[in-house]
Amino acid sequence: MSDICRKISRNLFDHARNEKTLDGMVAWLISCVMDPDATLREVGRSFVSLLLRSNLRTADGVIESAVLGANDAPVRYDGPGEVSKILDLRTQYRRIDVYSHAEIDGRTVSFVIEDKTNTTAHSGQLPRYRKIVQSDNIREDYIKLVYLKTGMPYEDELVNAAAAHYCHIGIHDLAGFLGRKPAASAPSDLLRQYREHIEAEAVRQRQAQKELNMDWGPIQYRFAEQLKVHTAELNTKWGTPDKGLEDVIRKATNLGGSSWTQYRFFGHHLCWRMDSWKHLRLKVSMDIESLLGSKLDIEQYREHFRNACSDIGAATLPFRRRSGNEMTIGVIPYPNHPARAIGKDLDGFVNHVSRIHERFLERISEQTS
Repeated sequence: MSDICRKISRNLFDHARNEKTLDGMVAWLISCVMDPDATLREVGRSFVSLLLRSNLRTADGVIESAVLGANDAPVRYDGPGEVSKILDLRTQYRRIDVYSHAEIDGRTVSFVIEDKTNTTAHSGQLPRYRKIVQSDNIREDYIKLVYLKTGMPYEDELVNAAAAHYCHIGIHDLAGFLGRKPAASAPSDLLRQYREHIEAEAVRQRQAQKELNMDWGPIQYRFAEQLKVHTAELNTKWGTPDKGLEDVIRKATNLGGSSWTQYRFFGHHLCWRMDSWKHLRLKVSMDIESLLGSKLDIEQYREHFRNACSDIGAATLPFRRRSGNEMTIGVIPYPNHPARAIGKDLDGFVNHVSRIHERFLERISEQTS
């Protein structure tokens, strides 16, 4: 067998990592409630119980096993949670990732499950899906709203999900379920491969949190928030062009699922940009010239950046020079180069970047004043 064949994973979930795969796996686990195999039936019931027993974070505390009752308010589910039958199960039911209607404790519960890998909820998805189920022709005693995220979640993402009454189930909850009986002992290669995939992903996320690895969007965002706090006064001091534009942090994922975060300042025309698999970059929008009333070209910005880094003894990295509306001024490494990790010294690196930030603004302000 060639070396390349040895490196190719035999786990199908290492090749099918998108949200459609997650939809299908969640639906399959629920469908196991009706499986002829006794162990798989128990897996299905245990999984539905995991969904039902998930908790809701609120400003006043935690509502355990939260469901929505007739008055649209979250309440604690008060039954033992004995699942007897799946009455309906669909993926992409009116764009809901997974919808299920189940008989539990002699009652009916509709499950609305929004699952995510590396993306986040958008465009009012969560409240819209809740209203769809509340207004359709399927009658239930309770509605259970679940936000299932196997990627690393952003804190504001979980806050927004909770505000829409969605209970959160994360990678570590899922890994715990798959690692215990009955799931751990079920006679299913599919389930075994999924368990191995989820457990490996959980380990990766723990390690990333420990190292503060900037390949991960939520860690990028945490860094950007602290950088914003440290540099807000500097931006005002050195003449933010438009006082009406507040400094902002933007986040998203690329088509391949990798994360990026921007901390935009100086009238939104300069930004610190963090991308998965790349180092920290300072970028400029080329229409900044009209705001500053100057004739600085991109090479002058780059020279100011190099000199600012030199002034404080900061290392820089080479980069590809590309044309466009938004261009790179300079690149600095994360402390754990080449792993793109900050390690334990988040505050130290924030202070380091803040010094570069201040010196760079001093230099361009001196030339454009």
